[in-house]
Amino acid sequence: MEVDNGTRSASSLDGERKKESKGKSVSSRKSNKAAASFEFHELAAATRGFKEVNLIGEGVSGRVYKGRLSTG
Repeated sequence: MEVDNGTRSASSLDGERKKESKGKSVSSRKSNKAAASFEFHELAAATRGFKEVNLIGEGVSGRVYKGRLSTG
């Protein structure tokens, strides 16, 4: 495992994933579920206008908010 400032390389994480799933990599598992997609207005409503109180994280790819969809 490669460690640099508390981070692990993607290759070391991939090896761990394979071990955890008993020989099957995560990408080789089959799933019948499709990823959900949402309209911007649905996300804005779920996060109450992307209020700072709902901000749970921030990184290189953007911010992550918690929210509640109208469907539960």
